[in-house]
Amino acid sequence: MIFLLFSWLNEWMNEILNPLLTAIEDPPIDEVQQWIRGRTFPEYKPFIDLSQALPSYPPAAELRNHMAELVVDPTMSGYTEIGGIPELKEAYANEVSQFYQTRVSSEEVFITAGCNQAFFLSMLTLGKAGDEVILPAPYYFNHRMTLEMLGMTPVLLPCRPKTGMLPEVDIAEMLITPQTRGIVLVTPNNPSGTVYPSGLIEDFYRLAQAKGLHLILDETYRDFLNPEQGFPHHLLNLSWQENLVQLYSFSKSFALAGYRIGAITASSEFLKELVKVMDCAAICAPKLAQRSALYALMHLHDWREEKKQLMNLRAESFRQHFQENNRSRFRLSTLGPCFAYIRHSEVGKTAYQVAKKLALNENLLLLPGSMFGPNQDSFLRIAFANVEMERFPEMMTRFKNFAPEN
Repeated sequence: MIFLLFSWLNEWMNEILNPLLTAIEDPPIDEVQQWIRGRTFPEYKPFIDLSQALPSYPPAAELRNHMAELVVDPTMSGYTEIGGIPELKEAYANEVSQFYQTRVSSEEVFITAGCNQAFFLSMLTLGKAGDEVILPAPYYFNHRMTLEMLGMTPVLLPCRPKTGMLPEVDIAEMLITPQTRGIVLVTPNNPSGTVYPSGLIEDFYRLAQAKGLHLILDETYRDFLNPEQGFPHHLLNLSWQENLVQLYSFSKSFALAGYRIGAITASSEFLKELVKVMDCAAICAPKLAQRSALYALMHLHDWREEKKQLMNLRAESFRQHFQENNRSRFRLSTLGPCFAYIRHSEVGKTAYQVAKKLALNENLLLLPGSMFGPNQDSFLRIAFANVEMERFPEMMTRFKNFAPEN
C-alpha cells in the first residue's frame, strides 16, 4: 500500500513539475554523502573525504582578516553592477592578459556566482531547447545536467583510456549537425585530471571557428597547472571573440568555494546578452565575494604560487603512492592537479557498488565513474586536493585492504 502511494505521488509530481528537471537524477555529490551521513568513525580508521576537490587549506589569513572587515561594512549588503564591480573586472582582465600574454578588456569580463553559474548563464545565452552541445565523456556531471534541464541535447564525445582520456577532433567533427551550438572542453579535466595539450585545444577552436560554433572552455583548475606541462594555449592571442567563451573559478586557488565567485571571458556582444540572464538569475554575484576576489588578485600572488606548488607536489606524491608497490585492486589511469581517475578490477561489480563498499568498509568517500557518463563503470574518481600528503600512505593501505565481498 505504501509503495503504491509513493508511486502515485511520484507520478503526480512528474505531471505538475518541469519534466526536463524531474527526469534528471539527484545531485551526485549529495547522493554519495548519504553513505556516510550520521556515521561516526573510529580513531584507527578516520573518515577520508575524496569526493570533492576542495582545497585542504582555508583562505589566506590576510584575506580572512580583510573579509572580516568587509562583513561589518554596511555597504556590503547592496547590489553591484550586474556584470560585476568595475575594479574586479579590470583586475581580472589584467590577470587574464598577463597569464595568456595578450590583452583582454574589462568589457570582455563578466563576474558570476561561481563557475557552475558561469556555465549555466553561458548555455542559456548560447542556445535554446532542441539545440545540441558536444560534451566529451567522461564529463563533469553538472554540465550534462545543465544542458538537459535547459532542453538542450548533450552529444557525447567518447574519450578513450588509450588516448589518456583526450577528446579527438576528427570524431568531434563527425558529431556536428545543423543543431550544434557549441563544444565544451574542461582542462585540467574533471573527472579525469587530464591536462589537454595546447595544440589540441587550438585544434578544437579552429574546428569551432570553421563550423560557426562556440568553444566553451572551462579552466576552473588552471591555477594549478604545472609549468613543466607547457603554456596552456594561445587562443586569446587569436581573433577569439566570435567563437570563445572561457570560464574560470576563484574557488580553488583562493579557497573561496563557499563564497561563490567565478568569471566569464567572452566578447562584449555575448556578455551584453548574458546580462539579461544574470539579472533574472541572481542580479549579481555576492558583493562580499567580489570584494574578496579583488583583494586576492591584488595581494595574494605569492600565496597562490605557494599553493600551486603544494598541489603539484601533492599530485606527484599521489602518483608515486599509487604506482609504487601498489598491491591493491586499483590502478591509476589518469591524473591531474586535483583529480585522479583510477580503474577497479572487480569483475561483476559496478563502480557504484565498489565506491559504496569503499565508503562503508574503508571510510573512503569517492565517486563512481558511472556518475560521469556511459562506459565509465570500470573507473572511480579520487579528489585528492583536500587530503594532506601525510594521509596518502593510510589511504593506500585501505585500498590494499579493500575486499568487496565483505
